[in-house]
Amino acid sequence: MREFKECLDGLHMTDVNHSGLHFTWNQWPSSPTGLLKKIDRVMANDAFIESYTNAYAIFQPYRILDHTPAVLKIPCDIASKPKPFKFSNYIVNHVEFINVSSFKKLRERESIALNKYNEAVLEVENFLKQKAKIEWLRVGVSNLNYFQKVIKAKTNRRKIQTVADANGKFVEGKEVSNLFVQHYMDFLGDSKSPGPDGYSAAFFKKSWDIIGDDVTIAVQQFFINGKMLTDINSMLITLLPKVQSPSKVTDYRPISCWNVIYKSISKVITNQIKLCLEDVVNVNQSAFIPGRKISDNVLLTQ
Repeated sequence: MREFKECLDGLHMTDVNHSGLHFTWNQWPSSPTGLLKKIDRVMANDAFIESYTNAYAIFQPYRILDHTPAVLKIPCDIASKPKPFKFSNYIVNHVEFINVSSFKKLRERESIALNKYNEAVLEVENFLKQKAKIEWLRVGVSNLNYFQKVIKAKTNRRKIQTVADANGKFVEGKEVSNLFVQHYMDFLGDSKSPGPDGYSAAFFKKSWDIIGDDVTIAVQQFFINGKMLTDINSMLITLLPKVQSPSKVTDYRPISCWNVIYKSISKVITNQIKLCLEDVVNVNQSAFIPGRKISDNVLLTQ
């Protein structure tokens, strides 16, 4: 098995994005307890994943055989959706970052910075670290193409191509996004509209000397008039799988990504509320209050 794994690594073979049953082979002996294993896989090399980024596999339920049928699907008619703007943190280390006179054309500046510094290997690798979350990235131009392929492979595995609703009905293609939207509208409510500004906290910290006064005024204006722009009061929902082989809508956990200005306003409100919590919350409530622990009641009972 070790030699076989080395062979797959040498061919740059990885699992194609898949859903359905996790264990693909079963053995049912005379005893009630059976044996389940993940033996069957649908794998592809870097060239396939790069050419068919929307490919995915479905491991369907057992039928006559003791192996699950694996169906590989390659949708070719899916239109690419525009990706939300995201500020790259490594740009704040640019020597001319603070010298830019206008912050209204950050997209153009980011493009210029990328063109100027594509030859700087260390900067590009820092960018790949942020994208691929690989801590053991080594310095060297020869690694760039490999880690770019790793990013594409991770992107393919993160895509949700098919999913089942709460009743077990599977949907594919465009119906997947509609199902998630409907599910979380029922679960979270539809008062929040997606679409954050895409700027990270690193951007605000590095350029605080330029935009700090404007950000402070924006936060103060909320507490003066009690109104907030829709663009600020918006979030981006990212879906993280809770199981290894997700197949249902409920198998994904939503993570909310808010704008930095919104989080600043909420932090100010939270810090003000903390000052009076001890006066309004009964002493019997030991959780979520500074200085109190939920384990206090357990120790008291014992």
